[in-house]
Amino acid sequence: LDFNKQDGCRVSNSWLRFVAQVSSRSFSGVRRINIANCVDLQDHSFHAMVTRCRELLSLCCAGCEQLTDAAFISVSSHCPKLQDLDVSRCHMITDHALVSIAQQCPDLLTLGLSKCSKLTDDSLRAIAHGCPGLLSLEAVSCEGLSDVGFVAISVHCRGLQSLNAICCSTLTDTFAHALA
Repeated sequence: LDFNKQDGCRVSNSWLRFVAQVSSRSFSGVRRINIANCVDLQDHSFHAMVTRCRELLSLCCAGCEQLTDAAFISVSSHCPKLQDLDVSRCHMITDHALVSIAQQCPDLLTLGLSKCSKLTDDSLRAIAHGCPGLLSLEAVSCEGLSDVGFVAISVHCRGLQSLNAICCSTLTDTFAHALA
């Protein structure tokens, strides 16, 4: 399912809830959802959709500014096969949600966290320990992340192929040495 629009998503909360409730069977086989830039999407509508997507592998919520930890904790408890998650620009997400995802979605391969200002190294440490198969991490402009979290990723996610941490002003040479 792809509801992404460059100029903002036009999907209403009530429409999404209705579709999820009426077509619970059709949602059960959904493997990919892109709801990027649905800036008005709220937790209750998101939850109604995600609880029916047990086979979900890829979820892009980039720019869904009103989604909170509750939405992503719902993802972690209903979508254990998740491999690709982008929560970039989801400004309300905190470590609590990422820790839950790390604990319940161990097959995570790619993760987008860019501009998630409330995240700290606790999130990266949880991902490092819970998702050691992580291949790609994008954490651009995440001011709460430091060497500590990125070193944990580099130590535990040995297959990491792509890391984008530009504009993370708290990174120092310690992290660069850990990568070497």
